[in-house]
Amino acid sequence: MKTRGRKSVSSLAVLPITNDERPIPPRDLTKEQAHEWQSIVDAMPADHFGRETHPLLVELCATVTDSRCIADLLRQCSVSKNFERYKQLTGMRERALKTILQLSTALRLTNQARVRAENAATAVNNAPHQALMPWEI
Repeated sequence: MKTRGRKSVSSLAVLPITNDERPIPPRDLTKEQAHEWQSIVDAMPADHFGRETHPLLVELCATVTDSRCIADLLRQCSVSKNFERYKQLTGMRERALKTILQLSTALRLTNQARVRAENAATAVNNAPHQALMPWEI
């Protein structure tokens, strides 16, 4: 619990112990999934991912790479020639994107999951306004 007021000299002399070790990708991930894991982990604070979040992070990495694969297949698919295949792929991609959103929110990776609405509104209101353009003067 934090104390109020000035910090004493003795409390400032003690350095807090921090664990800066980031979790490494599990061995069973593919190279692309491991790269996704590393980029997500590096984007967050070192202590953000506890051991209990690793299964969700594994699923997120797998779903992201699956979604990219589906997107590649969609680019190759012609709507006019094979509408049923296109429809199937768009459905798969939509389900993958929903899963990515759910997992990202559960892992608190999205701004919506990390920032309360009231704090976001305050930040927007306190942000410096854009400078006027010459024709607005």
